[in-house]
Amino acid sequence: MPTNVKEFNAAFLALSAKLPADQVLLALKKIALEALSRVVMKTRVRFGLARGGWQATIGSVASVPTNRQDKPGDATIAAGGQVIANVQPYEVIHISNLVNYILWLEIGSRGRPGDHMVSSTVNELAGML
Repeated sequence: MPTNVKEFNAAFLALSAKLPADQVLLALKKIALEALSRVVMKTRVRFGLARGGWQATIGSVASVPTNRQDKPGDATIAAGGQVIANVQPYEVIHISNLVNYILWLEIGSRGRPGDHMVSSTVNELAGML
């Protein structure tokens, strides 16, 4: 079972080789939306900037922060869902967050444990493959 994003991608590619292209695209969209939803909802909320910072992009990692405050997470998931819905076959979806402290929320800092939003989501989604 995959334990990181690189292994997850390799497992998905292996699985996709066995499926028709339309099913691969549908699976990619479902997995990407589920991944986005999970990382958004697992992100700790104080003002909503970290939760609102998640974004889905096609082809390359985001280069501009959203600066969106989204405590409930719904607007962030909806915005990412619109991007994911438009992905075409053989395109890569990137889910990223450019908030400058997102790494500390993921892995922890100053004695505080990390929330592991991304790593736990990868582990959970690996079971779906």
